[in-house]
Amino acid sequence: MGPAMSASAAIFFSALSFLAPPAAAPALSLLAATSAGATLGTITASSRPARILEEHHRGLAAMWQVRGKLATDPEGANDAAIVELSVAQVRIDGEWRPWQARLGVTIYERPPAATWRAGDRFEAFLKLREDRPPANPGSWARNRLRARGLDLRSSLKSFDQLRPRGRPPPYAPQRWTAELRRILRSHIERRFPRYEAVIRALLLGERAGLDGQMTAALARAGLIHLLAISGLHVGLALGAAYALGRASGLPRPGAALIASVVLLGIVAIVVARAPVLRAALMASASLAAVVAGRRSAPLNGWALAVICLTLHNPLSVRDFGFQLSAAATLGILLMVPAINARLKASETSPQKLGGYLRALVLTSFAAQVSVAPFLAAHTHRIPLGGLLLNMAAIPVLAMTLAAACLALMISVLDLFWLGGATLAASTEAGVRFLLAIADLAELSPMASLVVPAGRSALLVGMAFFILVSIFRRGWARTGALAVATAFLALAAWPAAAPEHTRFVALDVGQGDALLLWPAGNDPILIDSGGSPGGDFDTGTAIVAPALRGLGVSRLQAVVISHLHADHAGGIPGLLREIPVAEIWASSLPVDLPLASEIRDAGRASLIRMVSAGNRGDLAPCRWRALHPRAEGEGDHPPQNLNDFSLVLGLHCGPRHLLLPGDSEESAERTWGPSAGPFARGVLKVAHHGSRTSTSAALLERLAPRVALISVGWRNRFGFPHKPVLERLRAGGTAIYRTDRDGAITVELGRRITVHGERWTSGVR
Repeated sequence: MGPAMSASAAIFFSALSFLAPPAAAPALSLLAATSAGATLGTITASSRPARILEEHHRGLAAMWQVRGKLATDPEGANDAAIVELSVAQVRIDGEWRPWQARLGVTIYERPPAATWRAGDRFEAFLKLREDRPPANPGSWARNRLRARGLDLRSSLKSFDQLRPRGRPPPYAPQRWTAELRRILRSHIERRFPRYEAVIRALLLGERAGLDGQMTAALARAGLIHLLAISGLHVGLALGAAYALGRASGLPRPGAALIASVVLLGIVAIVVARAPVLRAALMASASLAAVVAGRRSAPLNGWALAVICLTLHNPLSVRDFGFQLSAAATLGILLMVPAINARLKASETSPQKLGGYLRALVLTSFAAQVSVAPFLAAHTHRIPLGGLLLNMAAIPVLAMTLAAACLALMISVLDLFWLGGATLAASTEAGVRFLLAIADLAELSPMASLVVPAGRSALLVGMAFFILVSIFRRGWARTGALAVATAFLALAAWPAAAPEHTRFVALDVGQGDALLLWPAGNDPILIDSGGSPGGDFDTGTAIVAPALRGLGVSRLQAVVISHLHADHAGGIPGLLREIPVAEIWASSLPVDLPLASEIRDAGRASLIRMVSAGNRGDLAPCRWRALHPRAEGEGDHPPQNLNDFSLVLGLHCGPRHLLLPGDSEESAERTWGPSAGPFARGVLKVAHHGSRTSTSAALLERLAPRVALISVGWRNRFGFPHKPVLERLRAGGTAIYRTDRDGAITVELGRRITVHGERWTSGVR
C-alpha cells in the first residue's frame, strides 16, 4: 500500500470502530494505528541483510557462499522449482560469519522426488539480488519479496548446486510434515491428473504450477481468491470437523478440540502464507473461547490476527493476498448482524431458503465491496461480475473441497471400495464448473470497470458508505447509497486524453513495451514485453495494469515489432485484458506458436500487415513504415528475426520519433538512408542497447536529442553495451534507461519534456 492508501485505510478502520459493536471498537482503533504506522514507517526501510553485503567491496551481486536450511519444500512450476531458503551463515573474506536472511530461490529444474525437503541443511554459492519491482506511471512499486517475509532472491541452474550438509533427525517435525506433503502430492497426481495443479492449490496452497492463462481468467472474473487458501477454506474445514464432533455426541468444548487438531494439521501441511496465518489466528481465538465456555467477538479476533501478523512482518500489510483476505473477511464480519437478522426472520421452510439465499448474496456483496479499493489500487480494475459469479462459485467450491478431501483420504488409505473414483470425478466436475463460470465473464464487454491511478482511495469512501447503508433505514440508507454511487462514479470517470502527444517506455524488465498516446486520440501500444521460456505473463501482470492506471480503456492498435518473446510474449495476455481495434505486424508466420496465440487471443481484432512504404494518420501524428519490405519484394527475409523488425517513424507536430524494434546493423544499412526526416528527435534505441545495433553511421544521420533504452535491471546479456552508450554520449544525446529510471514518459509538445518514475522530471 502506498502512503495515500495507508492513510485512507487508517481512516477507514477508525470509522468502522464507530459502526462495530462496542467490544470491537478498541481493537479496530488499535488496528488502524498499527497497520498505518507500520506501513508508513517501513515503506523506505532497507533490508539489513542486503546492506551488510552491499557495504563489502565485492558488492551484493558477487557470488556468495552461504549455509542454512530449506524453509519450504520445493514447489514445481513448469520446468523450474521455487523454494525458500533460511540462511544462517555467509562466508566473508575466508571466514564464516552469522548472517540471518530468508531467500526466495528459483531453480531451473523440476525438483527430484524425495531428495530435498523442508528442514534439509545445505551449502551453496549464490548471486543475490534485491527485489526490483517495475516502476510504471499509474502504479506504485512495492517490494513483493519483503511483503512475503523474504529478504533477497537468487536462482540456480540445478539442484546439484545445493550441497547437502547432513539431514535433520528423522523425528524432526519438519521431516514429518514434508513426508506427509510428499505423500499427498503423489496421490493428488495419481487421482487428479488433469487438474493436479488446481487441486494442489486448493488443498496444499501450492500455486507455483498453476497455468497463467487460467489464473488470469479467474482474476478477471473476480474469482482468483478461490485458489488461495484463506478464511473460506479454513472455515469450511473447521466447520465440518466441529459439526462431526457435535453429531457424534461430543459437547461444545470437545468438538472445538477436534476442530483445533484439524487446524493444527492445516497449518502444518499447507503453505503458510499470510491469509492462511490470519485465518488460523482468528480460528484459534474463536476455538479457545468455545473451549473456555465464553463468547468470542469475531471482529476482535480479526483485529488481533491482523495486528499479530503486522507486528511479525510490518511489510505484510503491503502483500496483495493479505490485503484481499483481510478486507473480505472484515466486510463479511460487519455483515453478520444483518445476515442473522434475516435468518431469524425466516419462519417457514420457503422463507428459510429465501433467508439463506439473501445471506449468501449479502456475504458475497460485502466481500466484493470490501476488496474493491485494493483491487483498484493494484490492478486498476473492478470485476463487475464478481458478485453474481461468487454466489454460484462458493457453494460449488465447498462441495468440490469436500469431495477432493474425501477422495484423497480414500486414496491414501487404499479404500477405493468406498467410492473414491466417484468422488474424484465429482471433484474434477466441480473444478470444470468453476473454470466455466470464469469464462462467462469474458463474454461481457462490461466485465470490469477501469479505475485510473490516484482514484482508488475514493473506493474506500464508497465501501464505507455502502456498509453504513446496511445498518441504516429509510432516508439515511438512501443518502448513504447515493454518496457511495458518487464515489464510484468519480473513481471510474474516464481519464482525459493528454494535452500533448505522450510517449511512454514502460518498465517491463528485459523487453519492450511502448505506449504512444496522440493528443485527443486513443493510444497505440508497440510490443508488450514478455518472459522467454517462462510462464510469467507480462501483458496481464504489468502492462495491462499500467495502461489502466493511466486511464487507457481501449487501444487503437497493438503493433508487433517482431515475434521474439521479449517483445510479443505479453501480447496474448494483453489482448484478453484490454479491447484492441487492430493488430499491426510485419509478419505473423503460422509456424510460430506465439503467432497462433496472438491470433487466438485477438480474434475480435483486425490484423493488418505493415511493410516499408505504408503510412497513415494517428492524428495529430503521422506515421511511416521504413522496414521491412513487403513479402516478395527485394531480398528474401533475413534469417535473423531481429532484422525483420518493423521500423516505424512518426511525426507528431514538430517532434519526431523513431522506433526500430530490435533491428541490427545489417538491417540499418537497408532502412537507415530513409530515416533522415526523423533526425533531431526521440530515438528508441534498438535491441536494448546491443553493440550489434545503433551504428555510428545511423547516429550520424539521426543525431537524436533523446534516446530511450528499454532494458532489464542487471540483465544477463550485459545490455546496454558500453560502445553504444559511448556513441550516444559522443553525439550529445540525452540517455534514459528503464532499468535505472523506471518507466520513461516523454511529452512531445513545444518542448520535449522527459520524466522518469524513479527521478524528477527534466526539460530538454
